[in-house]
Amino acid sequence: MKTLKLSLLFIVFFKACISAQERKLSTFVNPGCALPASGCDDLLLVHIRSEGANDTLHHIWDVSRQPSLMLALTDRNCSLLVNWTSYASNHVAHSISFTSQPKYVISVVVDAIIEFNDTDDMGKLDVSNAEADYVRLMKTDQVSWKMVQPMTNDTNTVLLAVEGHPNNTDTNVTAPIQISMGAFGGVERGSRLPHMLHSANMSQMDITLDHLATRGERSRLGVSLVVVTSSPNQPLSYHDKAAIDDEYAPGVFKMVELLSAGAREQKFEPLDKAAEAAAATSSSPIQYGGYLQWRPIAYTAPTRDDSQATRATHYGIAHAPTADAILPFKLFGNDSGALYQTTNVTFGQPEDGFYNKTRFASWSVTHHLSIILTFYKL
Repeated sequence: MKTLKLSLLFIVFFKACISAQERKLSTFVNPGCALPASGCDDLLLVHIRSEGANDTLHHIWDVSRQPSLMLALTDRNCSLLVNWTSYASNHVAHSISFTSQPKYVISVVVDAIIEFNDTDDMGKLDVSNAEADYVRLMKTDQVSWKMVQPMTNDTNTVLLAVEGHPNNTDTNVTAPIQISMGAFGGVERGSRLPHMLHSANMSQMDITLDHLATRGERSRLGVSLVVVTSSPNQPLSYHDKAAIDDEYAPGVFKMVELLSAGAREQKFEPLDKAAEAAAATSSSPIQYGGYLQWRPIAYTAPTRDDSQATRATHYGIAHAPTADAILPFKLFGNDSGALYQTTNVTFGQPEDGFYNKTRFASWSVTHHLSIILTFYKL
C-alpha cells in the first residue's frame, strides 16, 4: 500500500503560559531606594520577580502618582534597574530600565475617574454629547495614595491594597477610591465574584469607588485607562467572546478582551521534521502579545452578590498623548518602540438607580502576557 504523506497543521496558542504553568514570586518594595530625607517614604514602587523555567516575568506596580501595573517578560537572569533620583522627579524618561531588552511589555495606567450626568438614563456615555459640563474627569495624579494594609507576600501570591483621597478632601473619612493589585504563581480562581481565572502570567486589578462625592443625583462613574505596549505597529482592538465558565459568574455569558495584535493573530511558518524541535525554543516562530480581560459587569455593593451587579460598558480606543509622569514613560519615554493608547469603561445600566442609589461601584480587570507558537509538522 502506498503511504501518503499528510500535512498536519498544529497551532499552539498559549494565552497564559509563557515558559511554565507555575512561577516563583519574589517581592521588593522600593528596591534599592536610598534617597535622602526619607524621600523613599513618599514613593511606592513594588517589583515582583516571577521566575519561570526559562524566563522571568516582572510585575511592576507603581502607586507613587497614578496607579499603574506593568508586565515585562525578559530573560531569566534579567534585573530591574531604578535611578531613584530621576524616578522621584516624576518627569524623567528611562528612570527605570532592565539589564537586557525585554521580549514584550504591556502596562495599564488608571489615568482618571470619569463622572457623567446621565439625564436620559441611558446607562452609558453619550459620545455625541459635547456639552462642557456633561463629563468630569478626576485625574488620578490629583489623588493622594497610600497603602492601607501590609502586603500579602509569599512565593505564590502577592496582594497590595491602596486607597486614595482626592486632594483637598477630608482624609479622616473612608477613602472613596480603593485599588487592589494581585500577582499569582500558578493557576487558580479568584475568591470573589466574578471569580476571574488567575495564572502565573497575569495580574489582577480591582477598582472600587465607595461614597465618592458626585455632582448630581443622575451621575454615573467609570475609569479612563491608558494602555502602553512595546509593539508600536500593533494597535489594540476589542474582542467580545462567549464565556463558557459562567458558573463562576452566573448569568454573565461574555468576556471582554482588549487585545494587542500579537494576542489575536497567528503566524504560519512550515517546519520540516528536522526543525520540529525548534518549536519550543527562541528560534521557533514566536509572537508575543498582551491583553486586558474582564467580564462586562460591575458590582454595586461590597458583598459582590449576583443581585447587586450592573453593566460595565467599554468604548472606543484612541491614541494617548505621552504623559511624562506615568510608569510606562519612565521606561520608554518618547521612544518609537512604544504605543500609547487610551480607552474608557463606565458602570451602570438603565433603571439601576444611578451611582447614588448605593454610592458604590467595584470592577475587576486582569492583565496578561501571551505567546503564540504556530508551526507545521509533516
